[in-house]
Amino acid sequence: MRRFMQWIQPCRCLPGIIGLMLVASAAAETVMLDRIVAVVNEEIILQSELDYRRRLFLVQQADARQQFPTPGALDRQLLELLIASRLQLQIARQESLAVDDAALDEMLVSVAERNGLDMERFRLALEQDGFKFGRFREDMREEMLLTRLRSSRVDNQVEVSDHEIEHFLTTMEHQGESGDEYLLAHVLIAIPDTPGTDVVAVRQQALDVLGQLQQPEADFAALARQYSDAGNAADGGLMEWRGLSELPDRFVHTVPEMEVGAVRGLLEDSYGYHIVKLVDRRRSLQLMVSQVRARHILLRTDDVQTPELVQNKLAELRQRINDGEDFGALATEHSQDIVTSLQGGELGWISAGQLEPDFDRFLETLQPDVVSEPFESSLGWHLVEVLERREIDNTDELLRSRARELIRKRKVEEARRNWLHQLRDEAYIEDRLHDTPKAADGVLEG
Repeated sequence: MRRFMQWIQPCRCLPGIIGLMLVASAAAETVMLDRIVAVVNEEIILQSELDYRRRLFLVQQADARQQFPTPGALDRQLLELLIASRLQLQIARQESLAVDDAALDEMLVSVAERNGLDMERFRLALEQDGFKFGRFREDMREEMLLTRLRSSRVDNQVEVSDHEIEHFLTTMEHQGESGDEYLLAHVLIAIPDTPGTDVVAVRQQALDVLGQLQQPEADFAALARQYSDAGNAADGGLMEWRGLSELPDRFVHTVPEMEVGAVRGLLEDSYGYHIVKLVDRRRSLQLMVSQVRARHILLRTDDVQTPELVQNKLAELRQRINDGEDFGALATEHSQDIVTSLQGGELGWISAGQLEPDFDRFLETLQPDVVSEPFESSLGWHLVEVLERREIDNTDELLRSRARELIRKRKVEEARRNWLHQLRDEAYIEDRLHDTPKAADGVLEG
């Protein structure tokens, strides 16, 4: 029967065949093979398409330990996705967008490799799960097509401003998610929980201790051991490294504004009067980047200047530099890098991955103040001298980059939702998912 269904689906004489089948099986039980579950503009979505998507979803989620929607709710969600996809594919066809076989094959190979399979084993794995490779291939083509459409229509129109990034980072900091950790020292002048306590006298004692601690020569640890009523007094009041969300509430609004070495007080709560010192601050998320400052002389080959001639010329320049001539002056005179030659060949501070790979790898092997042998990259032939190396804290740039990615992701998701809502508002959509099946909707078998 499966072969029969595959044969009749593309047949143009389908209505006549249906009629003959109905007449021949009038007394038999009627079973619905397929029916229309939605109309999207002038196209239909069949129950068989929805069944296929449900089966694909369940196979993909087979190892997931989660509660699935009820069958009816799952079908509703999958149908909404099918409608959205159909609307987008209609636009893609109108704009003559296409995914050629070469790009599709490259993507399929990538998917197979991510699953640790070659193409033949990937095909077999699909078929063992009950999916035809040809159908999967065309599904992948459609998904790539939709990705290109969304990129051109929505994603590429989304921009993230510096103001949005600053606002995001400020909000995260106020919520205790700035990535900073604090090392604090702390003194507590406790208010005794006894009747008749002279609270004014306790507060005056706390002010006196604060005054001593704010003196430039003050030994905070010694004074904490002498006066503090906190449990860490014996340790000089020193607390462990903590993020903002881990600090006592009474410190949260004060500590982030403090400079390292600063002392603040009095911070009052039900326990008494607190005095806090910011001993140090660090980033819990920290990115150190290696950089190198270098300069070079570039010569290129052509029909006249062969590789051998260029190498000999650079070897001669290298010898002159080693004999005492100025690298910068020779770079200005001879280098064919028009941008850096005016600065004596200076490339400035370079991070890993900033230059083309061959040049980048070669720089890693060089010691400072040593002029390299001539070497070739995709740009030409070089002499290079590393002037110095350093490690810099690139955490701020990392945080800004992550903030930009998060903001853009949120804006893209919102823009896509709005775009799809607009497409639905402008389209003719007829939902027949819960309609009673009718013979006119599909193929019947008796």
